[in-house]
Amino acid sequence: MDPADIFHFGFLVADLSKAMRDWSSLQEIRWAEPVEVPDQQVWTPGEGQLSVPLRFVYSSEGPVHVELVEGPAGSIWDCSQRSGIHHFGVWVNDISVQTQDLLDHGARLLAASRSPAEGYGNFTYLEVAPAGVIELVSLDIRPRMEAWWSGAAFA
Repeated sequence: MDPADIFHFGFLVADLSKAMRDWSSLQEIRWAEPVEVPDQQVWTPGEGQLSVPLRFVYSSEGPVHVELVEGPAGSIWDCSQRSGIHHFGVWVNDISVQTQDLLDHGARLLAASRSPAEGYGNFTYLEVAPAGVIELVSLDIRPRMEAWWSGAAFA
């Protein structure tokens, strides 16, 4: 992974709207349109494929964005589990290959959009010592994300 491919820092929040207001009052941050996904697909080693409600938003400005995530209790996005930066996101060419490389070097898989047998989908969350939690995100969705940050509807 190239540090130049880091594109966001993710923070878990209990109330997305309030967190957006709070962040905006501290800094001049413009936000993309918040996204609500009632059935976000996520695979975890302990529970397999799940469907969870998720709300999130990114700052419009980059190149490194702020992501705020409101997720359900017990999920990878449960804000009661930690405060501060939850993860940093990195663009990668091949989720399957780069996830496996980190696993081979001692990382622990926390979640993915799909199972390992399905190539992990378009994102994985891994705990990597000493860096913390890294979200690998497929470069395939970068154009969609950049359009959203620029004001288009999330697709």
